[in-house]
Amino acid sequence: MDFSIRSSILALLMVASIGASGIAQSVKGSQQDSPSLLLPQSQHVTGQVVGEDGNPIAKVRLYHIDTPGNLVTDSDGRFSFDTSAPTFVLQRPGFQSAFLRTGDASSLLIVLRKIPRSTSFPVCSDANPSGAAPGWSGVFQIPRTQGVKVSREVLDVDYWSRSIQMKSRSSLLQATQGRGPMWGGGEPKDELVWSSIRYREQTYELEGRLLTDAKWWLPNGTCSREIGVFSESVSYSNIDCGLTEPLDRVLDGICVIPQASKHLFP
Repeated sequence: MDFSIRSSILALLMVASIGASGIAQSVKGSQQDSPSLLLPQSQHVTGQVVGEDGNPIAKVRLYHIDTPGNLVTDSDGRFSFDTSAPTFVLQRPGFQSAFLRTGDASSLLIVLRKIPRSTSFPVCSDANPSGAAPGWSGVFQIPRTQGVKVSREVLDVDYWSRSIQMKSRSSLLQATQGRGPMWGGGEPKDELVWSSIRYREQTYELEGRLLTDAKWWLPNGTCSREIGVFSESVSYSNIDCGLTEPLDRVLDGICVIPQASKHLFP
C-alpha cells in the first residue's frame, strides 16, 4: 500500500478513536451528573393494609417499588418486600391510593379510604352525550365547558390525539387527549412518582381494566395529572400548581361511554 495512503488511513482511525473516546466520556459524565432517584441501599418494608372499618384488605397492589413482578397484599392485608425506591404507592380499585415514603415505612399500618363518590368511574348517559365536546371517537368524553376549546382528533401514524385549551390569569393552559394501540397511558412512570413531594391517586375497574386518576406535585412548583386506561388517556403536565384548578374542573367532569371495552384497544 502507498505510504501516503496508509498514513491517511491511520490518521482517520486515530481521529475516530479520539472522537469515540470523547463521546464515551461525555456520556459517562452526563450519567454522573444525573444522580439516581433510587436509595443508595435497599430497605426492608413490612406492613398491613386495612379499611376504615379496621378489616384487612387483600389484593392491594404495591406499585412503583422497583421490584419485578406484581406484588399484592395477602388475605390478612399484609405485605413484605425489599426496595430501593424512595416512595411507593398502594392501590386498589374503588379506594384512594396511599403514597408512602420508604424511609418512614419499616413497619406500617395503612388505612385505605373508599372513593367518596362511588366505586365506579362516571359513565356517560349515552354513546354520544349532548353535554360532551364533539370530535372524539374514544372512550373518555370531555364535558362541553364555556371557555374551553377542544380540537378535533388527528391521526398520527398509530395514534389519535387532540388538544384541550383554556385561558387562566392570562396564561394558556393545555391538556392532551390521546388513544391508540401504541399510546400507552393509565399510570405515571416510576421516576415521576419518586420525584413527587405529593401524590394523589384513585383507581377504578373499567370493564376488567384498571383506570387511574393520578395527580402529582413536583419540587419545582409544577403539577401534572393523568386520567387513563391502557391505550387512552387525558393529561396535562408541568403546569404551575396554582393554575391547575380550571383544568382539574374539566377533568373532573370526564365520563366514559357505555360498553367502553368495545372501544379500547387490546
